[in-house]
Amino acid sequence: MNVPTLLRTSMFLLFAACLCSCANTETTPVKIEKPISLQTADWNITPFNKLSFEQAVKLSPEQEQHFLTFYNSTYNEGIAPHQRLYTYLSRFVDNFSYQNTTLSSNQALTEKTGNCMSLALVTTSLAKLAGLDISYQVINTAPVYYKQGENVVVSQHIRTKVYAKDEPIDEDTIYFGRTHIIIDYYKNQVDLPGRKIAHDEFASKYYANLAADAYANKDFELANEYSSNAMFLFPSSAENINTHALVLRRLQGLDNAINLLDKSYQKGITSLNLMSNYKSFLLAKGDKEKATLISNDIKNITDDNPYQWLELGDELYKKGKYNEALSYFEKAEALAPYLDEVFLAQAKAIFKQGNNPQLVKQKLNAALNAPIKVNEVNLYQAKLAAFESH
Repeated sequence: MNVPTLLRTSMFLLFAACLCSCANTETTPVKIEKPISLQTADWNITPFNKLSFEQAVKLSPEQEQHFLTFYNSTYNEGIAPHQRLYTYLSRFVDNFSYQNTTLSSNQALTEKTGNCMSLALVTTSLAKLAGLDISYQVINTAPVYYKQGENVVVSQHIRTKVYAKDEPIDEDTIYFGRTHIIIDYYKNQVDLPGRKIAHDEFASKYYANLAADAYANKDFELANEYSSNAMFLFPSSAENINTHALVLRRLQGLDNAINLLDKSYQKGITSLNLMSNYKSFLLAKGDKEKATLISNDIKNITDDNPYQWLELGDELYKKGKYNEALSYFEKAEALAPYLDEVFLAQAKAIFKQGNNPQLVKQKLNAALNAPIKVNEVNLYQAKLAAFESH
C-alpha cells in the first residue's frame, strides 16, 4: 500500500515525504489543469482544525534582519535581487545537514537541518521578504527509499524557480521567458522535469509530509489533522487522497477508506500509488472481481514519471509476470528514452521470456548508448559479451 508521493508494495504502506523546494503566495501565475475536486463531505469524516500555512514560513525578527542586512548591503548593490537570494541560500546550504525531518523555516534556519521541504520553506520565506516571485516544478527522480517504522517511504522532489525583478522591455529584443534561477539542492543527472504546481498544492505537500510522519509514529489522530489540512488545501491531489484513505482506514475502518478511493476513482483522480492501494484494500475486503478491474485500469493511467512505471514493472517482474512487466517498462521508455535503466529493465524481462536473444542484445546496446546512465558502462559490456559467446 502507499501514501503521499510514494510507490507501493502489498506488504507495506508506502509514504512519500516530499522533497520540495519553495513557493510564495505571490507566485507567477501557472496554468494548471485540475481534475474535479472531491467535496468536503467526501473525505471529512471527523472535524479538524484548519492550520495556517503562514506559521510554516514565518521567520523570527532576528532571522529576517539577518537576511535583509545581507540583501540590502552596499556590497550587493550591483547584484540582481534574485542572485542575492541565491547567494544567501548557498551560504546557508553549505552548513546544512540533511535529515529526513520536515521543519518550518524558522526551525530549519535555527537548527541548520531538515529535508528538502524544509529548505523549500526557507526559500519561500526569503523570497517573500525580498518581494520575489517563485514557481514550482515536480522533478521525476530515481526513487529514494527509507523505513519509517513499518512503513516504506518513497520521496518526491520539487525544484523552485526564483524570478528576477521586472526588467524594462526592449522592443528590439525577443523574450523567451522571465529571467530566473533554479533552486535545486539535490540535483542529479537523472532528474527529469515534470509538471508545474501551484502554491496551494505546494502548501498541501507540507501538511502531507507531517501527516506521513505522524502516521509512521502511529499517531493517527494527528495524522488525520495534518492530512485533512492537505485535503482542504488541495482536494484534487491523488496523493493527498491516497494518504487520507490510509489514515481513515486506521481511524474509521476499511470501508471508509475504500469509499474515499472509490469516489476518487469515479471522478478520474488517480495515480499509480492510489490505484495500487485501492486494489490492495479491495483484496483485503475480498472483492477480487473489482480488484481485477482496478488492476487492468492501472495499465491505462497517465503518469509522467518513468520511475513509477519502472517500480511497478519491477514488482511484476519479481512475481514472474514478465509480459506485464515488459509493458510497464515500455511505458517508461516512452517517457524517458534517454535513460539506460528503461532498456536494462526491458532486457531482463525479455531474457526471462526466453525466446528472443537478439532483442535482448538490442536492448542492452540501447542501454549502453543511452545519453544518461545510472549503471556503469562495463556492466553492459559484460552482459553483451556473455550474449556474444552463445
